[in-house]
Amino acid sequence: MRKIQNRLEGFEKPIETAILPQAQEHKAEQDKPTPEQLKQLTLPFLGSIAEFLKKQLDLLSSKKRKKIGSSEKRKILENLSAFRKLLNTLTQIDQSYNPEFIQKMSELWSDIIVDYYYLKSLDKKNVIDLAKMDSLIRQINSFPKEEEHSLGYYLAEYVGKKWLPFPFIQCMQLLHEEHQKTPAKSHLQEFMSLLNEIISAPESK
Repeated sequence: MRKIQNRLEGFEKPIETAILPQAQEHKAEQDKPTPEQLKQLTLPFLGSIAEFLKKQLDLLSSKKRKKIGSSEKRKILENLSAFRKLLNTLTQIDQSYNPEFIQKMSELWSDIIVDYYYLKSLDKKNVIDLAKMDSLIRQINSFPKEEEHSLGYYLAEYVGKKWLPFPFIQCMQLLHEEHQKTPAKSHLQEFMSLLNEIISAPESK
C-alpha cells in the first residue's frame, strides 16, 4: 500500500472509496461471504463460474473438438478487443474514480480468464496465441510489484461488486499516471502491445 502511495505522490489524491448510491449502508452485509461465495474462492477464477461450466459442458458434449467454432473464436477476440479499448481509454483519462468503468473492465477480464482456460482445454490450441495470452495474464497478475494484491486479483475478486477497496482504486490511478509520465515504457503500453499481437496474429484471423 505504502509503495503505491509513494508512486502517486504529487498527484491529486483519488477519492477514498468508490461506492455506488446506497452501497455504504449495506456494505457490512455485502462483505459477509455466503457459503457459496466461500466455495467459489477455491476456484481458479471468480465471477464467471456459470459461463466456465457451460463451456466445459459444451466441450465434453462435442467429444473434445479439434477446434472452436467461428462464432466462439469471434467472441473471444471481441472480448480481447474490448479490453484493449478500455486500456486505451485509461491511457488518456484517469478512470480510478469511475466504478462503472472498473466494473466493465473486471467483467471483461473474467471473460478473458474463462476464454483462456477454455482454449487450453481444447485438443487444438493454435487457434489463438495462448503463449501471449498467458504472458498477458501473468503481467496483469503481477502489477504492481511488491504489493499484497495485484491488479488481476482485484479485477477478478471484485467483479460485480458495488464497493471497491482503496488499493484497487490506487492500482487504476497508478496505471494512468505511469503512462502519462513514460507512455512508451508504461505497463498499459505493455498490456496493449500484447493484446495487439494476440488479436493480429495469423492464427487469430
